[in-house]
Amino acid sequence: MFKHLTIALLCLLLVAACGGSGDDAPAVPNAQPLLLNAGTDISAAEGETVSVSGVASGGNGSYSFVWRGPEGVVIEQADQSSADALITAPAVTQSTSFTLTLQATDSDGLTASRSIALTVNPINILPVAIIVANSLENYLSRSYPVLAQIELDASSSFDQDPQTADADIAAYLWQQVAGENVLGSAALDTPILRFIAPVTLNSADIDIMLTVTDQEGAQATERITLTLLGQQGTFPELSLGKAVAVFSGEQMPLTSSVTSAAPNARPFNVTWQHNYVGELTIDAPNQNNTVAIAPLVEQTTEITFELNARDAFNNQVVSTVSYIVYPPQRSPINDTGVSLSGSLNGFQAAYVNDFPAQDAQFGSDRIAETGLLNKTGRGENGFDFTRLNENGDPVDDIMRPWRCVRDNVTGLIWETKNTIEDDIHNADQRFTWYQQEDNGNFEGEINAASQSCNLTNQQCNTESFVETVNQVGLCGFFDWRVPTHAELQSIVHYGKSVSLMLDSEYFPFAATVPQAPIWYWTNQSSADGVSDESARNAWAIDFASGVDNFLNKTSEQRVRLVRAGRSNP
Repeated sequence: MFKHLTIALLCLLLVAACGGSGDDAPAVPNAQPLLLNAGTDISAAEGETVSVSGVASGGNGSYSFVWRGPEGVVIEQADQSSADALITAPAVTQSTSFTLTLQATDSDGLTASRSIALTVNPINILPVAIIVANSLENYLSRSYPVLAQIELDASSSFDQDPQTADADIAAYLWQQVAGENVLGSAALDTPILRFIAPVTLNSADIDIMLTVTDQEGAQATERITLTLLGQQGTFPELSLGKAVAVFSGEQMPLTSSVTSAAPNARPFNVTWQHNYVGELTIDAPNQNNTVAIAPLVEQTTEITFELNARDAFNNQVVSTVSYIVYPPQRSPINDTGVSLSGSLNGFQAAYVNDFPAQDAQFGSDRIAETGLLNKTGRGENGFDFTRLNENGDPVDDIMRPWRCVRDNVTGLIWETKNTIEDDIHNADQRFTWYQQEDNGNFEGEINAASQSCNLTNQQCNTESFVETVNQVGLCGFFDWRVPTHAELQSIVHYGKSVSLMLDSEYFPFAATVPQAPIWYWTNQSSADGVSDESARNAWAIDFASGVDNFLNKTSEQRVRLVRAGRSNP
């Protein structure tokens, strides 16, 4: 009996060890392990799509499958009931191995997994090397004069299958493979190669090679041939001065500068020419800097000047400059009278190229100098005056008496002075400034009982002088007045250097004793010298120096009367 009880206990222990017993955990009869086969290792080119599959056995016979791989490997599995999948290889720069894992799960949750290796091999399309050479004006493509900067640009080179969005060319290398070495200390590992053409006598070719390397280490090369022209092929450089618009008779400055990077290019031979069909003379046509006189034209005319420059190697360049020439026009104001140009050595009548656009080179004075100024009367430089007799009629005969001067430019008629002691037009009479109107709130000084003038009322002031002259009349006119500042300044002859600054043929006796200063009043008060809101000063012009200044109205100075004249003839 003891023997049978022992056997029964052993059986119970065996049943418990085999999964227990009872209604909650029934035993699985004939259970088999889950077996899985994922196939063999595979290889693919980058970007290539390959298929994988697997086979499961054991378990309960109903399976689901999942393929897994690292980031970058694209897995397309249409149905988990099948172990079939498509694998797309990622981009790589070198042969790289990836692990792919297949997991199978049966309906009871029993799982099994197997892994295979995916070897991806790179596919690299070679990069493209491109060289763009800079071009220089007046020279053929890829040809360079001495000391010119040469620039070879490889920045447009590219990789046909870049790995990233960053720069697809990883490295640049420049090399000179033919010709005399010119690269020297130039940076050879940058996208742009810069160097200077050497100074040689003769022309020669050089070859430069570019090697570009992409991100995967593949390389491509490009080669370019450059022509170094040397001194014999280097053109001189020509620069012309700016043109200005001028009137007939004015000077047209022709200025130029000829240089060359070639040390032995000198001397330069230059020749000026023009396209004007009429008469036009260039003063010195074979000099860099010269002048021409604008011809007499009847309508606005464009004149083009051409400068031909040739160096010692017979290299030639041509450049042009165009002037606009206007027909003569009568100016409503006088020119300054200046006919000399200033230079470092003083004054001279010739054109001074180093100091262009001076007063003497333009205007009526210059036109008169060239003989193209059409005057009604006569006068120095650009001035145009006519003498008038006591009746106001023109007097052309210098031997006949005359009393006034008409300015044919401004139309003003001027009083002339004399040396007759008792005459009210005596040059040495002096007057204080006095005006009852337009006086800046200060009339000035009546200057009664003065001995500075010969007026019968002995009131030696400007207003009294005007009234006296208009009572008597001068040249048949009775509307004389003190001139404005601009009117008086219009007859100042600034071209004078040793005598009174007037055309002495028409304005003699500005002073019987030409001792500076020789002030003449204008009718304009000055804001300077204001006291208690009253202008105590008035403007005057010194005909010994040509300068203007404000003088106290109580000072005694000279007066030259003026009146509005006839229209310009």
